[in-house]
Amino acid sequence: MNPKVLILGGGIAGYSAAQAIKRTGHDAQVTVITEEPDPTYSACVFAEYIAGEIPRERVFIQGQDQIALAPSEWMLDQKISEIDPEQKSLLTESGQPLMFDRLILATGSRAVVPRLPGVHKEGVTCLKTLGDANRIFQASGKSAVVVGSGPVGLELAVALRQRGWEVAVIELLDNILPRLFSPIHSRMVQSFLEGRGIRVLAGERVLEIGGEQRVEAVVTDKRTVSCQLVLLGIGMQPEVRLAASAGLRIGNSGGIAADPTMRTSHEDIFACGDCIETVDRLSGIPGLNMLWGNAKMQGVVAGLNSLGQRKKYPGALNLTTLKLYDMVAASVGEVKTPDDCYQEIIKEHGEKSSIRLVVREGIIKGIQTVGPQVDMSVFLNMMLCGEKLHILRDSKNKRLLLEQKPWLVRLPTYLRE
Repeated sequence: MNPKVLILGGGIAGYSAAQAIKRTGHDAQVTVITEEPDPTYSACVFAEYIAGEIPRERVFIQGQDQIALAPSEWMLDQKISEIDPEQKSLLTESGQPLMFDRLILATGSRAVVPRLPGVHKEGVTCLKTLGDANRIFQASGKSAVVVGSGPVGLELAVALRQRGWEVAVIELLDNILPRLFSPIHSRMVQSFLEGRGIRVLAGERVLEIGGEQRVEAVVTDKRTVSCQLVLLGIGMQPEVRLAASAGLRIGNSGGIAADPTMRTSHEDIFACGDCIETVDRLSGIPGLNMLWGNAKMQGVVAGLNSLGQRKKYPGALNLTTLKLYDMVAASVGEVKTPDDCYQEIIKEHGEKSSIRLVVREGIIKGIQTVGPQVDMSVFLNMMLCGEKLHILRDSKNKRLLLEQKPWLVRLPTYLRE
């Protein structure tokens, strides 16, 4: 008997699960159910779409892969109201039951909307779905405010600036990208953005969004910024409401608890993507690891294991990369140096390029880079392998000696003094 596999969620995790099943050549019946009116798209290119650099059709994943899902394998624009693990069924909002042998939850995440006066006014939006991206792309006005300075917010700020908008970014903390970069690199990114005409207001608290029916300004504890568009980039939270109602175990971080095979607390239900809690590959700490690459790999593991295989997810690698004009900023691993056992190594080349290593007992625990030609691959490989970094330099200060190796690693130009 061919198993019936339902995949709830049409993002990259759910799509990767479906593709993994189809690539095996197994005769399983696969159906992807999504609330979206469109098949899978890449949120990673929203900024390029909004900037006008790529057409809307380039946002979609379907058709770009070797194996595309057939129209019959999609249930678009379909909302699920209930999961019944015992009966192995889903209930649609219209009351239609959908039976399954295996269920893969890929319900993703939803944007955090702060409790602010005026937050629901016309002209206030998040950037999570293609519908959000369409609204921003079609918006009229000349001034925008981005609340929050995470990667999505900054890339969106750049996209709007490229379209000719006046853009201000407001960050509650003293430095932008606070979860990804040390203050020195945050200031480098801030200076770069300000040099392109983006106003960065760090250390300010948003009090309310002004206007009548439509947004007219953002009021902070220090000023009022006039605008016609407000983008909320506060963050994301896992979408686990259906899973929790079905009695599936939820982890301490708020995501669905899943083991390395992506199996949940129910043996026939798997989960993958932004909705789950997974272990960080570098720290070994469970948490929310909401990145495209992680979701894609989790989807493959969940899909194959839904057929009875025993693949294991190695853990999340939280490598975040931002492209801001001709600058690339990247971060992986620990950002802070929490005690005296840690060492911080920063090398700069002029004002435009820099790399920072967070090191404990010779082992690299974190890497942050900023610059037009920054390459962290050598250090990232050392980090993943647990290779010790012996802090010695040759006479010309151009190379680092790696402990337990007879050879030297040549440093990129921007790391040389």
